[in-house]
Amino acid sequence: QAKLKAGRIIPAISTTTAMATGFVLLELYKQLLFGKEHLELRRNLFANLALPGPNIILTEPAACLKITSGQRWDPEIYMDVDEAAYPDPHTLWDQILVPAASSMTLSDLRNWFKSEPRKLVLTELSLTLPDGSNGPVFSERNEANLPRRLVELIADMTGLPIADKHLYELDRALFKTVDGDDVTAARVVLQF
Repeated sequence: QAKLKAGRIIPAISTTTAMATGFVLLELYKQLLFGKEHLELRRNLFANLALPGPNIILTEPAACLKITSGQRWDPEIYMDVDEAAYPDPHTLWDQILVPAASSMTLSDLRNWFKSEPRKLVLTELSLTLPDGSNGPVFSERNEANLPRRLVELIADMTGLPIADKHLYELDRALFKTVDGDDVTAARVVLQF
């Protein structure tokens, strides 16, 4: 009986893999041909091959939700909160690219965010350590790391050389506006 089940599993795996690969390549072809603009040409595929007469459903993907400034309901604290978004609006896929970070100190990074057109105050910054925990690099209560270069700071905290990376994403960067309002910001990526 094991041979009978194994004989059915192998063709099922190859059929599913071929179908998934074909649809992924079709979407990649659309990306290369049309670019990001034509979202209406994209399709999500839901396939259930376990049913007799396979159930295959193609749907249009929804546009990514935009995070905007203003008031919104926060389900974690069960109340309305006022937020500022930077950039306004942005999605979860957007990023803030910090150029020439290899020559910056932590103080320079803080000043870069304070300058026009951003006007953001960096309140907390942390990195993921090799053991998976978050290690604080900077907070408003601890300004000891401000004169240190970012390259040295990241290498010391993570234990990994940063020189071979072109881009480095900061794990957690918290901001406030100059007026003191909380900011929901896109991911911060340092360009070395």
